[in-house]
Amino acid sequence: MGEEIDALDDGLLTRTYELGLKWMQCREYSKALGLFSKAMKVSRSYPMEMVENIRIRAGMPKRCAYDESKAYHPLYVKLLDSRISCLMKVGDYARAVKESQYFCKIEPSSTRALLRLGKSYELADKGDRARQVYKSGRKLVKELKERGVLVSPVHEKLFSDRYEELLKRNAMQLVNSNDAESGARNSEQIPSKKRVLIEQKLVNNEDIEENDLVSDTDQDHDGSTMNKKMKRATIDPIQTFPTELVISIMRRLDTKDITSCMLVSKFWYRKLSTTPMIIDYLSVPKTNYSKINSLLRFVKTKRCVSSVIQYLNFSVMATNEEAKCSQLLFNGLDQEVKKLVLQFTNLNILKVLQLISDKEKLIANLQEFSVFGHYDPNHWADEDVVFLERIDNLKKIEVLIGTAMVPGRNSSIHRRRQLQFPNNDNISRSLQSIKLIFKDNGWTGPTPFACIFSSDTLRFANVSKLIVTNRDFRFNQTADWIKKFPNLTDLWLERNTGLSLMGFLQSLQEPNVLKRLKYFTFRESSTESNRSFNGQMWTDEQIEPILANLGAVQTLDIMNSAIARSVLYRLLNELPSIRKLNIGNVFEMSDELYPRTDIESTAFLFLRHMTHLRDLSVPNMSSHQVRAFRQLALVISEIGSLSRLDLSFNPSMQGYQLYDIIRELFDNGITLKTLVIDGCSHISATTVKDIERNGYVENIECAFNKQQWEKFGVNSFWYR
Repeated sequence: MGEEIDALDDGLLTRTYELGLKWMQCREYSKALGLFSKAMKVSRSYPMEMVENIRIRAGMPKRCAYDESKAYHPLYVKLLDSRISCLMKVGDYARAVKESQYFCKIEPSSTRALLRLGKSYELADKGDRARQVYKSGRKLVKELKERGVLVSPVHEKLFSDRYEELLKRNAMQLVNSNDAESGARNSEQIPSKKRVLIEQKLVNNEDIEENDLVSDTDQDHDGSTMNKKMKRATIDPIQTFPTELVISIMRRLDTKDITSCMLVSKFWYRKLSTTPMIIDYLSVPKTNYSKINSLLRFVKTKRCVSSVIQYLNFSVMATNEEAKCSQLLFNGLDQEVKKLVLQFTNLNILKVLQLISDKEKLIANLQEFSVFGHYDPNHWADEDVVFLERIDNLKKIEVLIGTAMVPGRNSSIHRRRQLQFPNNDNISRSLQSIKLIFKDNGWTGPTPFACIFSSDTLRFANVSKLIVTNRDFRFNQTADWIKKFPNLTDLWLERNTGLSLMGFLQSLQEPNVLKRLKYFTFRESSTESNRSFNGQMWTDEQIEPILANLGAVQTLDIMNSAIARSVLYRLLNELPSIRKLNIGNVFEMSDELYPRTDIESTAFLFLRHMTHLRDLSVPNMSSHQVRAFRQLALVISEIGSLSRLDLSFNPSMQGYQLYDIIRELFDNGITLKTLVIDGCSHISATTVKDIERNGYVENIECAFNKQQWEKFGVNSFWYR
């Protein structure tokens, strides 16, 4: 029965609660309110026995303090508290009061519940009741302290501050009401006089004399001299500051803040709208057709918009309006843009490239281009080639494709032309960073910007960063295209069809290839990683040039890649500068190949030579058995520089095995700054708390129910 109860508690409430908090951070309070309400209903539907077991595991009594016949989920209080906060944000104060009263009922010793109730009363214009609540809160804090219960100093201060504030406010209201009554009585007794309009004279700084600054105490005590009441002349910064200073201040604000400043007064509106070059940053996310029209009218009629836009971020709310809105923006914008960031859901990026390529002024000075969108290879017309032909100063290009259409029969009719690099030598000299990140690799045939890899003559001497994921390299017979990027410092190749690690290393057997590489990540696709190269034996003449080319590598990540064992251990033993290493799911390190558990035969013996290693990741060791964790514990304590260890998604790892590794490190004077054990289902919360309590690790990242590790972009690989 206990196993069935544990199976029911699958973390659904926790995930819903976290999602609701994210909606609150995005100020989507209505959506967050709906999520919290649904989660509370789900928590009340749990069986009583299940709720009792969950409360016991959380260190709480079985039943509620206010009614022993009832029990609620430990997360129920947090959900209720968050729901009350959302009700306040959406303006439903009456309901917030009722929810807060219920909160105080189920948690009579909770200072947070009383604070919520007092705030709800304040927002509902019930100051007297709010004052009584805060008074009760001060009394509760005193009682809890006497019982030795720890009370938040923030809550204690809030109770005192709000109580005194409301007390002062009530006193002021009484004084004002008494003055009003006495004034009304006096007005009935004093005869009315004709009111005379007295013209006020503007007081300037030059008109203020010394005797005007004398205080009331220095005046004649007999009252013969009347006290002078002067108005201080306020200085308008926009009116007095020079134009250069106004431009410098306003350029530090975003467009939304500048337009808000224009609403301060008519003078501010005229001044800011006619001051040139204060707006050179345009961010229009989740926009629509009407807002773009308004933006273009503003840009064309106001001098405050610079002729060169430093940054333009653009996305459309409705997917069916993406093409129409994009065409309107690019046709109406008459400025140069240096950095362009576009985000679409269904719009084909080839259509986007076509729209941009036709606008000569828009792309005349374009240096950074980033686009996220849809890819349809059935409508190929070489728009990427034309785009590169017309841009001379492009330094960074980033293409992210979320979805793609299945290629049709005619998807390769333009393949021959598409594979030719454009007739533009400037682009090969100006490019510094290339990111081609594709979510899926279900299509065949050339991908967008495949021309970059196809040219046999051009070299990209200034490209220092190259990231390619989910691309089809089967049209490239070898990996010799990498020689066109001689000065790379950061290379990330992941899940690319037709590109294996062993094949890539063969292209490094020539001297002076990737000599400056510092960060090297190569993660094979599932079709490549299933191969076995253990039968291959490379000679020293083949391996030595590879070691020389990769001698400056500081980060090495070959997770999920197949490699010959002889080549692997030469790399791990003879690369001197490695500071970050990821060898997750590498079969050649399986403990099946190393059946003994003594220190001289462990698969991790190479760690002895990595004296500079700071970050070690061994996730998803699916090919490792129980011996692997003991073998790791035998050697890892010799790495004195280690500060971060990632053992995520190792479902076979038990709590005692993790404890063994951490104790070995701690006993040798090594305290990890970070330990990551996400997705390790057999590691209990007790083990984690014990490690934290003993101070073996400064910080533990642990999400037991995490299903996969994926960050679209640079880290697009999932472990399971």
